[in-house]
Amino acid sequence: MLVFLSVLFSAKILRKLPKSLINLPNKDYWLKGENISKTETIISHETLLFGTATLVFLFVVGLLALEANLSRMPEFSNTD
Repeated sequence: MLVFLSVLFSAKILRKLPKSLINLPNKDYWLKGENISKTETIISHETLLFGTATLVFLFVVGLLALEANLSRMPEFSNTD
């Protein structure tokens, strides 16, 4: 899952994707040869922030699930 998310949040994948799958305003301008490196830098920065937040969230959820599974089950008294 970590590898999948790392590839998903990688901006280097922009060069390999067909232009029809990329949704940007003024797509032709931003994906031109001289502008692609600037576009990759901007998208890389933004996806790095979003990817880091996503991975931290998944890590915290995993820790909480582990803690819940390792804790003792509550014991209920039978008071009929």
